[in-house]
Amino acid sequence: MRKKGVSSDFIEKRDLELMRLWNMAKQYAYEDKTKQYQMKDLYDLVSTLPCNGFYVSEESAWRYIQSRRKGRTPHLKSRHRRILFERLYDIVMSLRLRASYVPIELKRLMYKAMMMRAPCIGLSPAGIRRQIERLTKQTQ
Repeated sequence: MRKKGVSSDFIEKRDLELMRLWNMAKQYAYEDKTKQYQMKDLYDLVSTLPCNGFYVSEESAWRYIQSRRKGRTPHLKSRHRRILFERLYDIVMSLRLRASYVPIELKRLMYKAMMMRAPCIGLSPAGIRRQIERLTKQTQ
């Protein structure tokens, strides 16, 4: 378990990806002259943009996959995290069915799946707002 205030490796990578998505959303809003975008619209847009990977901890991903394999679906409060973890599980299970990946253990397949494209960042628009404010405050 990580200590409060101590940054972990996946959070640092997620923050970099979040800033990339934030800049992409701002660019999209700037180029789209047909609509007046508000900040809330940008946060909503960032929460739905696909990412370059699954930015979740290995422990939480492994717990989710193990629970699903045992027939239990873990309750995740956030719809965005639920989408993220369900997609990760689907990718792992589809990799497991490929002939070239059959001899590979499940945990290694999970790591491989975490490197693939994710459907979203896994944060709600409000969480994205907090993280963007924290990150932009650090750079000023």
